[in-house]
Amino acid sequence: MAFYQRQGSIPHKRHTQFRDAQGKLRYEELFSTRGFEGPYALLYHESFPVEVLEVLPAGQIDLQEWELDTQENRCMYTGQIESEGDILSSRRVMAFNDDVVIAIANPDRGCDGFYRNGLCDEMITVIEGEGVLQSIFGILPYETGDIILVPRGTTYDLRPSGQSRLIVMESRTPIRPPKKYAVDNGQLSEHSPFCERDFKTPVLPAPIIERGRFKVTGKVGNRLTTYVIPNHPFDVVGWDGSLYPIALNIRDFEPVTRRIHTMPDEQQAFETVGAAICCLVPRLADYHPESIPSPPLHSNIDCDEILFNLGGTLLGWGGGGLMTFHPRGVFHAAKVYEETIGMERFDGLALMIDCFKPLKLTAFSKQCADPEYNKVWLKADA
Repeated sequence: MAFYQRQGSIPHKRHTQFRDAQGKLRYEELFSTRGFEGPYALLYHESFPVEVLEVLPAGQIDLQEWELDTQENRCMYTGQIESEGDILSSRRVMAFNDDVVIAIANPDRGCDGFYRNGLCDEMITVIEGEGVLQSIFGILPYETGDIILVPRGTTYDLRPSGQSRLIVMESRTPIRPPKKYAVDNGQLSEHSPFCERDFKTPVLPAPIIERGRFKVTGKVGNRLTTYVIPNHPFDVVGWDGSLYPIALNIRDFEPVTRRIHTMPDEQQAFETVGAAICCLVPRLADYHPESIPSPPLHSNIDCDEILFNLGGTLLGWGGGGLMTFHPRGVFHAAKVYEETIGMERFDGLALMIDCFKPLKLTAFSKQCADPEYNKVWLKADA
């Protein structure tokens, strides 16, 4: 999300000396993407952030693939999955491919240290809960309905107030608004379903200047490594640039409404190379006199579809956290079809992730799957 922000104290020119009142040199960090050709930020540290006391193995994440013997539609009740811990240890991976990893997480505390994903951008969707995401860029409060984008390489800690219920998607390619929403200078266009003012951005507090032993757990793919560093990582006195965590609440997404049904890609919020992310939010139903507000039945010819219910009733399904998996080549439709005729509005909230490469489900999906799901479309006389 490339819009410029400036926080705290920074020098007049980049890559120049920047000293404190006593003349001590501060340390400039270039936080950049695509080498040095993509969006970036410059951060200024009071301490030398490259110092490391120890590097320790922290294990690997076992994705526990569910070996499926059929290609069929499936429904998972993720609320049945027990999960607690921090933003990393509470994750339960539900589906994955070479591009994305999709997990649920129910953190009830902050990290014992800090966390950094070194390979993937992360999209954290809040089904329920509130708290703060603290990072090198500052403090970003979150609440139910927020979709938080965390750039890869960001050192952070998510601290819930109580327990939060989250969906966490990792992507090997950047997560950003679709290019179709941008005008020539990168600003979001008048046709975009949200604008820059809808995003929450971090607020930088006073730097934390502490010496000690601070643990940062880094994740690259499935491998975890803990770095023990002597300086608190949140020692930043200022930063500027166009790369930092942001949050958009799904209730601030403005849906497209037409006389006849709009396809999900017209409700798209973000994109990656490997997936399209859509927000299905309360809106007026189609208003052509002969419209059928239900989506037409389809078989996902080019993608595998994951849908999470975030609250309310969506075309017959209800319950925050309910997850459906509709793989390519298999017909599916709304739970109700003819019943939508005459409907005046949709009331549900959902996050849809369409993945272009086939997805694999995991043992956690198997654990909470509904074996009778395919029968929801049976007619009464069948």
